Amino acid sequence: TTNMTTKLFCIGNPLLDIAAEVDQAFLDKYGVKLDNAIMAEEAHMPVFQDLKDNCKPLFVAGGATQNTARVAQWQGEEAGGG
Repeated sequence: TTNMTTKLFCIGNPLLDIAAEVDQAFLDKYGVKLDNAIMAEEAHMPVFQDLKDNCKPLFVAGGATQNTARVAQWQGEEAGGG
């Protein structure tokens, strides 16, 4: 077998993903729908503190570039590329 090393360079905008379990009342409070994406507006700014204070959120580094690099790393590990 051949031992090949692949180098991946990614550049993009870093984001912070926030995941939390919330109920319908929480969604209604901020006017958002389940399984939907929105561009946050001024009315949504309190959601971050509300999540932090009341919902035990999970904070994960994210963004399309970060996620692409993470998947490429996992694939390399599965293929034995380390």
